[in-house]
Amino acid sequence: MVGEAYTQMLDPLRRRTVRRRGIWWSLDTQMLTGALLDRIVNQVQFAPWIKRNFGTDVADPEYKRRWCASNVDLFLRGALP
Repeated sequence: MVGEAYTQMLDPLRRRTVRRRGIWWSLDTQMLTGALLDRIVNQVQFAPWIKRNFGTDVADPEYKRRWCASNVDLFLRGALP
């Protein structure tokens, strides 16, 4: 399942980061995975509206790469510098 794979990817990253920087101790990787999957479902559900209003095709590989990188960065690092 996608959610389990994402959680398995994030758990070791969280443990390494905790050791190096002392952060992410309370990060619930299952909740983070759910939030990211929710964002993905939103993109798919509203794809026609996004295309019509913004001219963005959510199926475009370059857009998907940027979208994924931006959302993972937002969830992992936050919105503020």
